[in-house]
Amino acid sequence: MGGKTYTPSSKAEALEIIHTAQASGQSFDVGLMQINAEWLRRLKLSPDFIIEPANNIQLGAWILSQEIARHGLGWKAVASYHTPVAKYPERARLYAIAVINHLWNMY
Repeated sequence: MGGKTYTPSSKAEALEIIHTAQASGQSFDVGLMQINAEWLRRLKLSPDFIIEPANNIQLGAWILSQEIARHGLGWKAVASYHTPVAKYPERARLYAIAVINHLWNMY
């Protein structure tokens, strides 16, 4: 929420943070794959499902594969993984840049 990173100490605490963000209409990312709230709304998924690591990884891989199929193997697919490019082009572009910067800093 608001670009802040949370490290909850329990599943219950994580779900409380998610429910608070949902109730206030904020954007947030969940789990290992940092799946954006937009996907939860679009796919009608519950936080209880998406917070489970195996479900989070499987869904994240599926979303990325769908975006690669839609946009080709490139940064637009990465941007769309997080944020609908057509709906929020600048936010999507900034997400792709953040991923590029993270990769660049890894090496």
